[in-house]
Amino acid sequence: MEQRIAPLTPAQFSVFQGILRGETSRQTAERLRLSIFTVRNHTSALFARLDVHSRLELVLKSPLTRKPPAAVQKTLKRLSPTQLDVFDELLAGEDPPTIAERLNAAPDTINDHFQKILREFEVRSQLKLMAVFVVRPTLTKADLVKRRRRRAHA
Repeated sequence: MEQRIAPLTPAQFSVFQGILRGETSRQTAERLRLSIFTVRNHTSALFARLDVHSRLELVLKSPLTRKPPAAVQKTLKRLSPTQLDVFDELLAGEDPPTIAERLNAAPDTINDHFQKILREFEVRSQLKLMAVFVVRPTLTKADLVKRRRRRAHA
């Protein structure tokens, strides 16, 4: 994935970093002073370029993301497909009522999934859940380019 990240445009890379931080599309749009539609277009382009289908998959595969411990990876495998969808939205910073609307599900159902996810990860809040996938702040796009060059010369 590192080789695919290096050629991203500056705007795409900024959107990429926002996703890794857990920002919603609206938050990223406000931070970058772009329209929400532009951010969503950049997000779609990122998914296509990096061959991922969700924010969760992007975060999990990113070299800028701390690799979750084995226990966390096992927990992810225990989640149902619907719980993974809810988890993906939670990772994007969405709240359960918004997720219910997006997934066309009853708010109580989403709250049940949300509570089960928190129990599975043994955390009490969405923020603590997201902290499991904290971005390493020291790595930048320039670091990735340098890494790739060093590997090419090795």
